[in-house]
Formats: sequence, C-alpha cells, structure tokens
Amino acid sequence: MRLYVDDHGHVLTIIELRHALLSDLSEEELTHYVVINLGYVAISHSGGSVRLFLRPHVVSQVTLAAVLFWLGDLSVQRVIISHYNRTWCHEVIGPLDAVVARLGRLVVDPTVYRCGDFHRTRQTKVDGSLASLLRAWHRDSAIPFSHPCRDLLKTHLAGRYMVLKRAQSSRRLEICDVGHGFLVYDKAWLEKAIGRRFEDQPDHLYARWAAEAYYEASRTEQALIDNVDALIERPGRGKARLQYQRVVLPYRQPCGDQLLLCASMLDRSIDLRGEAA
Repeated sequence: MRLYVDDHGHVLTIIELRHALLSDLSEEELTHYVVINLGYVAISHSGGSVRLFLRPHVVSQVTLAAVLFWLGDLSVQRVIISHYNRTWCHEVIGPLDAVVARLGRLVVDPTVYRCGDFHRTRQTKVDGSLASLLRAWHRDSAIPFSHPCRDLLKTHLAGRYMVLKRAQSSRRLEICDVGHGFLVYDKAWLEKAIGRRFEDQPDHLYARWAAEAYYEASRTEQALIDNVDALIERPGRGKARLQYQRVVLPYRQPCGDQLLLCASMLDRSIDLRGEAA
C-alpha cells in the first residue's frame, strides 16, 4: 500500500491523490512528480516494512509533522528513507527515535539551518512607488492585481514583483505572475516560473523562509512591510546579498482563494547583519 502526505498534512491514497490533482499518470510517474515537484512524502507500507520517499529541501514542516504522527501510530523497528537531491540516496534507519532524528536533520527548518543568512524587520512606512502601491491597496485591495497596475510595476518597480495564489485550506503558494526584475534568478528560471510552487526556487531554504511572510499576510489579510537583508544561494555562482524593502498585499477573490502580491525595491542602505557580508 502506498500513501501520500501532502503539503498541508493530509494523508491520501493513490485514488484520492489522483482525484485531488486531476491526474491520470501512472502510480510511479505520479509519485515521482509529487515528491520531486510538490514536496509531498510518499509512504510504502507493507506488513511491518515502511519506506519513505521525499525530497528534503522542498518538504514543509507541516508535511514532516504529519509523517511523524503517522509513524508514531505504528510499531516499526526500522524505516527505509529514500531521499532525493539530484540523485536518490537510501538509508535504513531504526528504531523509531533514530528515524525521527534523521528526518529532523534531513528536513531542515531554514530559520535554524541558515539563521545567519536571512534577516527581516517589520516597518510601518514606505516611500516612493511602494507607497503609491500601498495607498492603492487601501483604496481597493483589488487594484494592485489589475493589469494596468501590473504594467506600472514593470516600469516604476523595474519588474520586481510576484503574484501568488493560495487556494482555500491549502498552504500551497502557486506563482501566477512574476516580473523579470529579480536579478537573483536567471532567465531560464523566470520563463518557467509560472505554475510552480513558490518554494521551488533555486535556493529552496530562502524560499521557504520568505514564504512565511505570505502565510502571515494571508492569515491576517493585512498588508505587510519589511526590510530584508538576505544571502541567497545561486547554484554554481555562490551566494548573493540582497537588501530590499518589500510590501506583501493580500486580496481575497470572490471564489474564496487568495492572491498575494509582493513588490520590492532594492536598498543597499538596509543593513540587518551589522557589517557588510
């Protein structure tokens, strides 16, 4: 029997998963897709044998907690953990407390693992184009998501914006529009970004850390203003330091889903680490 733990902690059968994703892929193809691209954990369970399939950098803490609760209800002596990072690695771990410890090391919390890389401080005021955008949101929260406003984002904010969609009762943040002013992403990634999870960025841990601001704006339905000072991994190119001010603006659609707009301006005067990186 194979089960799947999704990105908001639900345990699904293959039939339920196919229904949720409207997919007719084979079981193996669908397993590969949801583990690699969506951050789900697949569980093969037969008798007293358990095997977990996961891609650690994209598994959320919510998914991990649900997996641990599921394992806690079983009496297993060992677990095979198959984890993916460009290639598959397979480990046999036991007993259960050793399994829990190993999963905790694999599925790292970005605020712990790279706590020195990511800093933000909450602000109450913004200037320039961000201030104009915030005033428009206060007049009508739908305005920043209109096409005329997004045209302004491309010019006045040099294309440093992203629009995400969050469905009701889900933690999934899907990119539905992105400007091409983000210097940390290359052209190839930007051209394929729409439709991806927000966390599926070249620096997965930065994305998971940054996603918390979207969850907060979604939960409170209030605009957020932050100064950010972050060191971002660029595969094959090392780390880049980005200092910027951003606003995150939520908008609830009539269907109940939410749109979240992040717009930002680079500002090298923002120094949240005390010294140049």
